[in-house]
Amino acid sequence: PMNEQIEKLARECFDVANDGNGDEYLGTTSGVEKFAALIVMACVEIVETQRVPVRPSRSGEMAAKWTMDALRDTRDEIKEHFGVEP
Repeated sequence: PMNEQIEKLARECFDVANDGNGDEYLGTTSGVEKFAALIVMACVEIVETQRVPVRPSRSGEMAAKWTMDALRDTRDEIKEHFGVEP
């Protein structure tokens, strides 16, 4: 069976036909592109909402800042790699 999140995105992008043996997703190139973009943006959202715990110290705050900077760079690399913007 298809992952629930992927199925939700697929239903948003494609026409669904039921042949009695399960759903078949019918689409166009633009539907495939939209589907891929939605998956990439869902991954980007996970990176953007990642929480970084901070210890109450100067070094803890610096480590958290470095981690957040690395997460933002990762987010930007993913978007650039796939050519996807929100």
